[in-house]
Amino acid sequence: MSIVRGVFYCPWRYTDYNELADYLSDKYVNTVSLQRVGNGWNGHFYYPSEIAPHAFGDGYDALDDALRAFDRHGIDLRAHLVVGNDAYVAAQHPDWLAVRRDAVVARPAGAFREPGYHHLCCAQPAYQDRLVDIAREIVGRYPVAGIDLDYVRFPWTPEGDFCYCDHCRSAFQREHALDALTIERGTPEWEAWLGWRADQVTTLVRRIRQAMDEARSQGPRATLMLYIAPWWSETSERQEVAKIRERFGQDLVALAPYSDAYAPMLYHHYTQDPSFVTAQNVNWVGALTRWIAEAGKIPVWSTTQVFDISPLEARVAVEVAFNGGASGSLLFPYGSIGSTCGDETWLEIKKAYRRLAEVEARA
Repeated sequence: MSIVRGVFYCPWRYTDYNELADYLSDKYVNTVSLQRVGNGWNGHFYYPSEIAPHAFGDGYDALDDALRAFDRHGIDLRAHLVVGNDAYVAAQHPDWLAVRRDAVVARPAGAFREPGYHHLCCAQPAYQDRLVDIAREIVGRYPVAGIDLDYVRFPWTPEGDFCYCDHCRSAFQREHALDALTIERGTPEWEAWLGWRADQVTTLVRRIRQAMDEARSQGPRATLMLYIAPWWSETSERQEVAKIRERFGQDLVALAPYSDAYAPMLYHHYTQDPSFVTAQNVNWVGALTRWIAEAGKIPVWSTTQVFDISPLEARVAVEVAFNGGASGSLLFPYGSIGSTCGDETWLEIKKAYRRLAEVEARA
């Protein structure tokens, strides 16, 4: 893979992708992770899917439009597929929502205060089937560079861990003869529970990887990237990687054989969403990049913020990620690029991305 100089982009219905491609190409961007291709917060897709509801009543295919525009500039388009958060599916199948240890459900006014946040249990067999079919549909129909799996985890809050839905409890009990609700932390039984949860996430990723390969048996291989959650990190130490597995069920060692890259969401100053809080010095970005790369032994595309920090700090976050061993960078603007990643920020980011392009050209 080339050095990824990317951005996470959230389009709107009337996005001019040709104009956007011109704009990003000028900033040395070579990769776009396009949100809402497979799910947004409301569960409606930006392409006419045969599986999920379409966001547009007129049949408009935003994915096809974006692919044509970005291809003219040599920009790779990646389909952002949301795994956990789907308000449409949650309304159809409320029994698929994740459940916290105290029986609180992972939805607004429940475990989460952010509007629209409905976290499905990724261990649910029928929900896994749906996600696998969607990945197969996208890769089989469109020449995307790959799929980026977001929310590919169990939720977690400081008030308790997930998931204790009927399916998870009964499936774990069948395999281990234990009720997950009675397990004490720090015991061998607790480790068995953590391992079982992580296996559910790994199984889903393995199935999606297999479906992608089957859907595109010829031509360029579609790569699979996973967004990794280092949320609520308290330090910059290696021990934070173990917390990712314990909190969210993301086992970086087990997931690596089915993944082409990890994109840890290294928003070091992220305090506006009470469900996910990180407040660290920018050097935390480099440290976590190093520990995650060391654990997974696959490329890391560090995802850094460009909102609520100065333009210079946004650039520094990219630079320290590469000092930590990143193979790529994805900018997270938390909204539209124009509103949270203005000209001054892009001026700084462009310096870093231009340098990366120069280094790669000499390699």
